[in-house]
Amino acid sequence: MARARSYKRGYTNYNYSSSAYAYEPAYKPYYNDEEERAAQERARREKAAAEVDKRRATAHKFKLTAAILAVFAGCFIMMASYAAVTQQRIKNNQLSNELVALKGENTILQSEITDSVDLEYIKKEAVERLGMTEPQPYQIVYIDVPKQSYNVQYGSTEDTDEDKFTFKALLNLFGK
Repeated sequence: MARARSYKRGYTNYNYSSSAYAYEPAYKPYYNDEEERAAQERARREKAAAEVDKRRATAHKFKLTAAILAVFAGCFIMMASYAAVTQQRIKNNQLSNELVALKGENTILQSEITDSVDLEYIKKEAVERLGMTEPQPYQIVYIDVPKQSYNVQYGSTEDTDEDKFTFKALLNLFGK
Protein backbone atom coordinates (compact mmCIF):
# COMPACT_ATOMS: atom_id res chain seq x y z
CA MET A 1 0.00 0.00 0.00
CA ALA A 2 0.95 3.42 -0.60
CA ARG A 3 1.79 5.69 2.10
CA ALA A 4 0.21 9.10 2.58
CA ARG A 5 2.61 11.87 1.85
CA SER A 6 2.53 15.23 3.37
CA TYR A 7 2.60 18.38 1.40
CA LYS A 8 6.07 19.74 1.70
CA ARG A 9 7.56 22.65 -0.05
CA GLY A 10 8.37 21.84 -3.60
CA TYR A 11 6.65 18.45 -3.47
CA THR A 12 3.97 17.70 -5.96
CA ASN A 13 1.22 15.24 -5.29
CA TYR A 14 1.58 13.41 -8.57
CA ASN A 15 1.70 9.62 -8.45
CA TYR A 16 4.04 8.07 -10.93
CA SER A 17 3.13 4.50 -10.06
CA SER A 18 0.13 2.42 -10.94
CA SER A 19 -1.29 2.26 -7.41
CA ALA A 20 -3.10 5.03 -5.56
CA TYR A 21 -2.13 6.36 -2.16
CA ALA A 22 -4.18 5.06 0.79
CA TYR A 23 -4.76 7.96 3.09
CA GLU A 24 -7.44 8.89 5.56
CA PRO A 25 -9.68 11.72 4.50
CA ALA A 26 -9.80 14.81 6.71
CA TYR A 27 -13.50 14.37 7.35
CA LYS A 28 -15.65 11.33 7.98
CA PRO A 29 -18.44 10.71 5.56
CA TYR A 30 -22.01 11.26 6.74
CA TYR A 31 -23.15 7.72 6.11
CA ASN A 32 -20.47 6.24 8.41
CA ASP A 33 -21.33 8.73 11.16
CA GLU A 34 -25.03 7.75 11.52
CA GLU A 35 -24.46 5.32 14.41
CA GLU A 36 -22.20 7.74 16.22
CA ARG A 37 -24.73 10.56 15.75
CA ALA A 38 -27.51 8.34 17.13
CA ALA A 39 -25.33 7.47 20.14
CA GLN A 40 -24.62 11.15 20.75
CA GLU A 41 -28.34 11.93 20.48
CA ARG A 42 -29.14 9.16 23.00
CA ALA A 43 -26.45 10.50 25.32
CA ARG A 44 -27.84 14.04 24.97
CA ARG A 45 -31.38 12.81 25.70
CA GLU A 46 -30.19 10.80 28.69
CA LYS A 47 -28.29 13.83 29.98
CA ALA A 48 -31.38 16.06 29.54
CA ALA A 49 -33.57 13.43 31.23
CA ALA A 50 -31.06 13.20 34.07
CA GLU A 51 -31.14 17.00 34.47
CA VAL A 52 -34.96 16.98 34.49
CA ASP A 53 -34.94 14.18 37.07
CA LYS A 54 -32.42 16.12 39.13
CA ARG A 55 -34.60 19.27 38.98
CA ARG A 56 -37.67 17.23 39.92
CA ALA A 57 -35.81 15.62 42.83
CA THR A 58 -34.64 19.05 44.01
CA ALA A 59 -38.18 20.44 43.73
CA HIS A 60 -39.53 17.41 45.60
CA LYS A 61 -36.93 17.87 48.35
CA PHE A 62 -37.84 21.56 48.61
CA LYS A 63 -41.57 20.80 48.81
CA LEU A 64 -40.99 18.09 51.41
CA THR A 65 -38.80 20.40 53.49
CA ALA A 66 -41.40 23.18 53.25
CA ALA A 67 -44.18 20.78 54.31
CA ILE A 68 -42.16 19.54 57.29
CA LEU A 69 -41.37 23.12 58.34
CA ALA A 70 -45.06 24.05 58.03
CA VAL A 71 -46.04 21.09 60.23
CA PHE A 72 -43.44 22.02 62.84
CA ALA A 73 -44.50 25.68 62.73
CA GLY A 74 -48.14 24.64 63.21
CA CYS A 75 -47.19 22.40 66.14
CA PHE A 76 -45.15 25.20 67.69
CA ILE A 77 -48.00 27.69 67.33
CA MET A 78 -50.44 25.19 68.82
CA MET A 79 -48.16 24.48 71.77
CA ALA A 80 -47.65 28.20 72.33
CA SER A 81 -51.40 28.82 72.33
CA TYR A 82 -52.00 25.96 74.78
CA ALA A 83 -49.27 27.36 77.01
CA ALA A 84 -50.84 30.84 76.86
CA VAL A 85 -54.27 29.42 77.71
CA THR A 86 -52.82 27.45 80.62
CA GLN A 87 -50.99 30.51 81.97
CA GLN A 88 -54.17 32.59 81.68
CA ARG A 89 -56.16 29.88 83.48
CA ILE A 90 -53.61 29.82 86.32
CA LYS A 91 -53.71 33.61 86.54
CA ASN A 92 -57.53 33.58 86.60
CA ASN A 93 -57.52 31.02 89.42
CA GLN A 94 -55.06 33.13 91.40
CA LEU A 95 -57.15 36.26 90.86
CA SER A 96 -60.38 34.49 91.86
CA ASN A 97 -58.68 33.22 95.04
CA GLU A 98 -57.49 36.76 95.72
CA LEU A 99 -61.02 38.07 95.11
CA VAL A 100 -62.48 35.59 97.59
CA ALA A 101 -59.87 36.62 100.16
CA LEU A 102 -60.59 40.33 99.58
CA LYS A 103 -64.35 39.80 99.89
CA GLY A 104 -63.79 38.01 103.18
CA GLU A 105 -61.55 40.83 104.36
CA ASN A 106 -64.19 43.39 103.31
CA THR A 107 -66.84 41.55 105.29
CA ILE A 108 -64.61 41.49 108.34
CA LEU A 109 -63.78 45.21 107.99
CA GLN A 110 -67.45 46.10 107.47
CA SER A 111 -68.39 44.24 110.63
CA GLU A 112 -65.59 46.00 112.53
CA ILE A 113 -66.91 49.35 111.28
CA THR A 114 -70.44 48.58 112.42
CA ASP A 115 -69.13 47.45 115.80
CA SER A 116 -67.04 50.58 116.25
CA VAL A 117 -69.85 52.99 115.29
CA ASP A 118 -71.17 54.55 118.50
CA LEU A 119 -74.22 56.70 117.80
CA GLU A 120 -74.06 58.43 121.19
CA TYR A 121 -70.45 59.51 120.55
CA ILE A 122 -71.39 60.83 117.11
CA LYS A 123 -74.32 62.81 118.58
CA LYS A 124 -72.10 64.24 121.33
CA GLU A 125 -69.42 65.32 118.82
CA ALA A 126 -72.02 66.88 116.49
CA VAL A 127 -73.53 68.94 119.33
CA GLU A 128 -70.37 69.94 121.19
CA ARG A 129 -67.74 70.31 118.52
CA LEU A 130 -69.77 71.24 115.45
CA GLY A 131 -72.56 73.10 117.24
CA MET A 132 -75.37 71.17 115.59
CA THR A 133 -78.87 70.91 117.10
CA GLU A 134 -81.91 68.75 116.66
CA PRO A 135 -84.47 70.19 114.18
CA GLN A 136 -87.42 72.02 115.73
CA PRO A 137 -90.93 70.65 115.13
CA TYR A 138 -91.82 73.49 112.79
CA GLN A 139 -88.73 72.70 110.64
CA ILE A 140 -89.85 69.15 109.90
CA VAL A 141 -91.93 68.74 106.74
CA TYR A 142 -93.56 65.45 105.86
CA ILE A 143 -94.05 64.53 102.20
CA ASP A 144 -96.37 61.86 100.86
CA VAL A 145 -94.56 59.89 98.17
CA PRO A 146 -96.69 57.60 96.03
CA LYS A 147 -95.69 53.96 95.79
CA GLN A 148 -94.67 54.38 92.18
CA SER A 149 -92.69 57.49 91.54
CA TYR A 150 -90.80 58.59 88.47
CA ASN A 151 -87.52 57.92 90.17
CA VAL A 152 -88.43 54.38 91.03
CA GLN A 153 -90.10 53.75 87.69
CA TYR A 154 -87.16 54.89 85.62
CA GLY A 155 -84.46 54.05 88.13
CA SER A 156 -81.89 51.35 87.77
CA THR A 157 -83.20 47.87 88.48
CA GLU A 158 -79.72 46.46 88.54
CA ASP A 159 -78.43 45.32 91.95
CA THR A 160 -74.80 46.02 92.57
CA ASP A 161 -72.37 44.27 94.87
CA GLU A 162 -71.93 47.48 96.86
CA ASP A 163 -75.55 47.32 98.05
CA LYS A 164 -74.88 44.03 99.83
CA PHE A 165 -72.64 45.68 102.45
CA THR A 166 -74.96 48.34 103.81
CA PHE A 167 -75.49 49.03 107.47
CA LYS A 168 -79.04 47.66 107.29
CA ALA A 169 -77.86 44.44 105.67
CA LEU A 170 -75.33 43.91 108.43
CA LEU A 171 -77.91 44.57 111.12
CA ASN A 172 -80.21 42.05 109.48
CA LEU A 173 -77.31 39.58 109.27
CA PHE A 174 -76.40 39.96 112.95
CA GLY A 175 -80.08 40.07 113.97
CA LYS A 176 -80.67 36.60 112.58
